[in-house]
Amino acid sequence: MKIKIGLLALVLSTILVGCSDATIENNDSTNKPSIEENKDTHKDNKEQEINKEEIENSNKNNVSINKEKEEPIEKIEEINKENINIENPKGEIDFKLYTFDSEDTDKRIILKDIHNINKDDTLENKINALLLSLKKDYFKDDKTNIQLESINDGIVTINLVDENAWRTHFQGSTGGYINQKTIVETLLQKDYNGEWIKGVDILIDGKKQEVFDHASFEEIFYR
Repeated sequence: MKIKIGLLALVLSTILVGCSDATIENNDSTNKPSIEENKDTHKDNKEQEINKEEIENSNKNNVSINKEKEEPIEKIEEINKENINIENPKGEIDFKLYTFDSEDTDKRIILKDIHNINKDDTLENKINALLLSLKKDYFKDDKTNIQLESINDGIVTINLVDENAWRTHFQGSTGGYINQKTIVETLLQKDYNGEWIKGVDILIDGKKQEVFDHASFEEIFYR
């Protein structure tokens, strides 16, 4: 009887140990996929970080490329600002009506654009267009008359008709000086790169004379 009980106990012990081992193996097999899944998740995170860095680097490169493309446009704009007298597609020239700052008489100011001057027009007609703008847009005085007398060897001679009518425009020291420079600078068009005159000679009532205290026209004004 004792032997049978011992054998039964041994069998039960063996069965229990076997079940325990099976449970451990099941637990191990259950945990393995979990561990592998965590490894894959970590790998995916690394790949996402790498992709993110590649996108950021790509965006930086695109910004750099765009800046490089924008620089030539800015340079072109600077060139256009320097060459303010430019021919438009219609073959016309945009000249400038210049004057000067009363606070700084050496500071030139563009008062107005003079449009619709044909590039192929005669030099006389171009000069007359500038004289007309000076009279109407700057002096705005019906009594003043400014005429083109001649163009010889690149020197334009103009005549201020009626000394008394012009005297009011050359009375004050600052005003007289600015008005004189306005006439000269507008006719010389120093920013125009095309074929143009060399200088301006100004007569008063057809004579080379000094009659205004604050504006000297004794010498020829060269470009």
